[in-house]
Amino acid sequence: MRDAVALRQELHQGPHPDLAEALNNLGFVLGEIGEYAESEQLFREALAMKRILLGDAHPEIAMGLNNVAFALHDQGEFDAAEIMYREAIDMQRQLLGGDHPDVALAMRNLAFLLADKGDLNAALAMSRESLEIFQQSVGDEHPEVGRGMNILGKWLMESGDYAAAEPMIRESLALRRKLLGPEHVQVASSMTALASLLIYTGHFDEAATLAAAAKVICSNALSEDHWRTANAASAEGAALAGLGQYAAAETLLLDSYAKLGEDSGALPIVVADTTRRLADLYTAWGKSAEAARYQALLDEGDSS
Repeated sequence: MRDAVALRQELHQGPHPDLAEALNNLGFVLGEIGEYAESEQLFREALAMKRILLGDAHPEIAMGLNNVAFALHDQGEFDAAEIMYREAIDMQRQLLGGDHPDVALAMRNLAFLLADKGDLNAALAMSRESLEIFQQSVGDEHPEVGRGMNILGKWLMESGDYAAAEPMIRESLALRRKLLGPEHVQVASSMTALASLLIYTGHFDEAATLAAAAKVICSNALSEDHWRTANAASAEGAALAGLGQYAAAETLLLDSYAKLGEDSGALPIVVADTTRRLADLYTAWGKSAEAARYQALLDEGDSS
């Protein structure tokens, strides 16, 4: 991708749609590997170039705003990201209509932001609307529909509505396996979500099996140190704790906690879940000092 950008810069010597696209592509790759600041810089450069080429109101300008917002979100700059997400959604609705998949994508991104800001009810409402738009615009059997179901299912789980969450996540998992194959990282995401739900409902054996398999998929597709791998390992640890295998659970959870702390892309809710799981583990294990330590960290995060 860096070679492609360099070649485009040499060929075009100024603003060009192919150069802007190359910058965006490199920005996406950098975001996937956690280089969020450079990703933001490239997205901003591409957006500025497209403004010169296309003006201030164009579907590609809206998508560029969404890209910059996504990079800001990854860096924890929630207020700045929210402004840009909403600007992108307003522009897309005006230019494309309210039932376009680009609108659904930006709404889903904003839903993530709202969840990270602690407004779960708003996130749920926006996630539902985003999923409905995807289903209307691309059909029921599409990877974006599977992703939307997984996201909505996880937030239903976080709200405590396990009865509604489980069929949603299971449907997401089945659809993703069908469309993407069994070794895809999005399949692992649904497996981890389902494992987390099964932990809440006390089905620890199935949860441990799902989480362990998801951990292997994420490690192969991403890396052993990626936050998604750590998230799956965290769910596996929590399932083992539920089975009374405290020492094995501790090893997994402490390793997950350390890796999540080192990855700036880790979602705040994932970090909080692992912190809570450590507190719960030590409480069940009778290690009150360790339980109090992680509970204090959890309480500190809730108050910040």
